[in-house]
Amino acid sequence: MIWNRRSRAERRAAKVDRLLEVLVAKGASIQPADEMTTMYPRSPAAWLNLAMAHSGDGDLGTALPAYHRAFELSRGSPRVADYAINLAAILFIRQGRGGPVDDLERAAEILALALADPAIGKGRSAVLAMQCKVWSALVTRTEESHHLARGLAAGRQAMATARTRDDRIEARKQLGEALVVQHHFRQDPRLLTEAVGLFEQALGLTGRKDAHGQAILRHRLTEACLDLYRATRDKAVLQRAVELARTGVTDAQDDLIERGAALQNLGRALRERHAVFGSREDLDEGMTALRSATEAALSGNPAASIRAADELGDWSLERRSWREAAEAFTVKLSLMRRLLEAQGDPAHRRRMLGLDVRLASKAAYAWAEAGRPEKALLTLEEWRTVLTDPQLPELDELLAACRDTPTVFLATCEQSGFAVIAREGRATYLPLPDLAADPMLGWSERLLRAKEERGTDRDTWERMLDWAGEWLWNSAMGPVLAELGDQPRIALVPCGPLCVLPLHAAWRPDPSRPTGRRYAMDDTLIVYAPSLRALGRSQRRAAQASDEVLLTVEDPSDPGAADPHLPQLPFAEIEGEAAGAYWARKTRLARDRATKQAVLSTLTRADIVHFACHAIPQGWDGGNAGLVLAGGRTLTLDDIFSLTLNTRLAVLSACDTATPQERFPDEAAGLAGAFVRAGAAGTVASQWPLPDRDAMMIMTMFYGYWRADGLPPAEALRRAQQWVRDTTNREKSAFFAAHLDTSDRFSPAVATAGWEQVVLADPEERTMAAPIFWAAFTFTGA
Repeated sequence: MIWNRRSRAERRAAKVDRLLEVLVAKGASIQPADEMTTMYPRSPAAWLNLAMAHSGDGDLGTALPAYHRAFELSRGSPRVADYAINLAAILFIRQGRGGPVDDLERAAEILALALADPAIGKGRSAVLAMQCKVWSALVTRTEESHHLARGLAAGRQAMATARTRDDRIEARKQLGEALVVQHHFRQDPRLLTEAVGLFEQALGLTGRKDAHGQAILRHRLTEACLDLYRATRDKAVLQRAVELARTGVTDAQDDLIERGAALQNLGRALRERHAVFGSREDLDEGMTALRSATEAALSGNPAASIRAADELGDWSLERRSWREAAEAFTVKLSLMRRLLEAQGDPAHRRRMLGLDVRLASKAAYAWAEAGRPEKALLTLEEWRTVLTDPQLPELDELLAACRDTPTVFLATCEQSGFAVIAREGRATYLPLPDLAADPMLGWSERLLRAKEERGTDRDTWERMLDWAGEWLWNSAMGPVLAELGDQPRIALVPCGPLCVLPLHAAWRPDPSRPTGRRYAMDDTLIVYAPSLRALGRSQRRAAQASDEVLLTVEDPSDPGAADPHLPQLPFAEIEGEAAGAYWARKTRLARDRATKQAVLSTLTRADIVHFACHAIPQGWDGGNAGLVLAGGRTLTLDDIFSLTLNTRLAVLSACDTATPQERFPDEAAGLAGAFVRAGAAGTVASQWPLPDRDAMMIMTMFYGYWRADGLPPAEALRRAQQWVRDTTNREKSAFFAAHLDTSDRFSPAVATAGWEQVVLADPEERTMAAPIFWAAFTFTGA
């Protein structure tokens, strides 16, 4: 009897659930929704009703748990596909409104669970199409192309399993979008041709009563035609895009979001046609369409507004309409900031920043050309610190940081390179046409490639550094230093791809110098700064910080656990001893003692920290960069960000510690910047790998100039590099020989190590004169 009563109760609940499903499917929200979930807690439709009630109020965050509950209760039933798609769609919508990228990853997991459910039945094609959509969006948001294969496979499976007209439409639409995304990576027009065909088929299958569905497909078809035109220059395809866009604008009069997308397409299409025929009518109509698209999309579709603002800004730059370009890019920057604020995962935020690394440079260039260099300065400063200091202070407060140190922002865009110089309480603009994006990117890419191949071809790496230094003098540092005049000290803030270039080692011929060259660092003391605000903080910290306690981390054991190609560093302990000679209060963590736990527990109590170890260079999301400690454990960027330091100086004598990932514009996207952000007044770090014996010699001289001779740290580093560069082997040998027995400068062991490096070399040569040997180290901060 008990079993029968339960059976009847279950049958009654199933009938209620089916009734609720019918009502909900018709768009009815049954009130009060929360009472329905109390009465029928095992009914997926009751939970879906509650979710719809919340999402109808615009509260997606509150609605999501109910959508999740509905999906979980539907598993094992024939309706699992519908509930999975509902949940994935809400997650997709939330990320489109500026939500975290995690929403897309969670949506993909939900859809995978539904596909693995044996009860999925006829819903398989719809789930596969949604999965294709999610994977494509994930690639678009992150530019991680390895998701594409999954998206394309899901789209083709959706096509193969589609049974209803709606399924055939959706499968074609989502596969078409995935093919467009794949073209972005492969640049294969055949992919676009297939995508155009799929969109046209889907549009043909869509009934006239489905105006919204037709508008979406027409928008996708227009975009695909424009991309196909750009790939093939087929004017018939362009004309088709213009006609589709005009129809889209006409049909979307009552829908602000769809109208914004249609106007954007019309603006793009007319921009392309104006470039071909030069029609004034196309120019006026296209610019008007893009302005309207930016305003229309702002109300509910930030992603569409970003695209429209970008198109408007680029076209305005082409036309040299500087003010309009600057305002358009400023709108895009504002919307990008909104999207960034919604990202919870730091890696996702860094990844988003890298998707348009030259955006701020384009905006700043337009403001500068419009005669507003102070706006250019604020734009570059704000975007450099978007992750670390989102609230921008007043201009006067920013300029106070460079009262004694002229600060030069260096940036590049397609039209030109340029400098924005902050000094004497004002901002000025200096065009640098030879530093435009194409030649500059060519140099940075060649330099990076030579650096990667230095193990098998050191001569090419050395030549590339020489050539890059000469080009940097002519294109950037020569004009900048001429503009500044006689200055004892300047700060450089290189933006985007410029951050990988050794600006301080820019040179021109000078027969009066020991090496036959005069370098930029010989004309003035050059320090680097992540931003104006960071420079100001560094100056204040340097004035207040103590320098009584030293921590050295020397050659941690077993670095091969992190990377099998990392050897031990026999000269690292010599570096530690060279530094330690000047401190009575010191902690030396060498070999097995240099554990991550020991370093973290000691780091916050040290005034000076010196790492002589390996570093892992930065990856795409920035999260993998770090200093390698004992057992292969890594002190990562996120570890450093979490610290609160009161450090006068952090010396990072390891490979690539000064070079942030060039795709990240923010100030803390590298190890040197991370230490400054965590509280270090200054950092010494390297732009490329150095043999540890060369690093040992530079560090030995650096500490001598700083601690024995009393020079400020930045000047001490410059003097050490100049000494290593300019002295002959005879001069080096004599210097170290004088300290072999006893010295108040460093220990006999350090003197012996330095002497042994040069005693057998040709005495009249300067074997370390080339920048490859001395220019890697830079000083950041104060």
